[in-house]
Order: sequence, then C-alpha cells, then structure tokens
Amino acid sequence: SYTISGLTAGETYTIKVSAFNSITSVESNAVTTTTTFDPPQNLSSQLSNGFDKGIELTWTIPDTSTNGSVNVLRRAAGNSSFKEIASVSPSTTVYTDTTFPTRGETYEYKIRRVIQTSFKDSVTASIQTLAKPEIAFTLKNPSVTILKIASVPSQATSVEVYKSTSSGDTVADYTPLQTVQPPFN
Repeated sequence: SYTISGLTAGETYTIKVSAFNSITSVESNAVTTTTTFDPPQNLSSQLSNGFDKGIELTWTIPDTSTNGSVNVLRRAAGNSSFKEIASVSPSTTVYTDTTFPTRGETYEYKIRRVIQTSFKDSVTASIQTLAKPEIAFTLKNPSVTILKIASVPSQATSVEVYKSTSSGDTVADYTPLQTVQPPFN
C-alpha cells in the first residue's frame, strides 16, 4: 500500500498507477475519489460588547483547506428549521449577527461547511438576546424625577441610565448619567 499525503480536504482527485519492468509498462484504470472533511468545531456564541451590537459567533475549521464556503445558520428556539443568514469564506472563523428579529428571544446557531455537493454542520449553540428594560418615572417637581427600573433582563449585570432633550433612536444620542448595579428596583 501507499499513502498519498498533502491532499486538500473535500477535493476530488483522480489516481492512476503505472507498473514497470525492464521490457514494458502497464497503467491501471483511473480511480476518482473525494477526500473527506470535518465539520466546523468549537462553536460558541456570546452577546457582543456594546449597546445593541449583536451576537458574536466563533468557531474553528479543523484543517487549512480554503475550498468551498461556510454558511451561518440561525433559528428561533423551538422552530424546526434553520435558515441561512450569511455565507463567509472558509478562512473566516468569526461572525457577528446583528439581524436577529426579536429582543429577549433565544436563538440557535450552527455553522455549515460546504465543499462541492457535500456539507457538514457544527454542533448547535444557543443564546438569549437581551430584552429591552422597562422603566417608569414620576415627576416630583420641575427638577426632580424618580426613575423606577420596572423590568431588566435576567442576564443583565448592570443598567446604564442616559438622558436627552430629544428622542434619539440610539444611545449615542443620549448623555450617560449613571451605571446602576443590581438589585435594579
């Protein structure tokens, strides 16, 4: 037997052998084979740093092949089918999902490696997005407002309080006042 090394994962190769003696040679029939490849591994998910920055996914590809593509798949917890939300190069191992549709929901992800007509999926990773906190306030007099934080997502470790004289859409439109630590009420 002979071991052929240095082949690329997921690549199709045609192999032929020739036998020689001092008078003649003869060739074998050609045999076509496709090398196997492993699925993405070590998938992890975490909330990205910052305000509404998304969910960061990281994974590893067990070989150095740059063949094919890598697809990011997502589903809401409880749904039966995953949907492709992004396609990245095989050398990419980090993706941030900023397109999740509902805050406070749990999402499941997997990474699909595609080479030619074959694919292999990573294990599933799940994460719950932060729900928006709810606040209530009472105006005591023109210069004093009492703020009550009515509802905070269970995975929140602090709450930042901001103010603005307009109603901007992002935290960048506001001035930070204070960071509040648990308990929040």
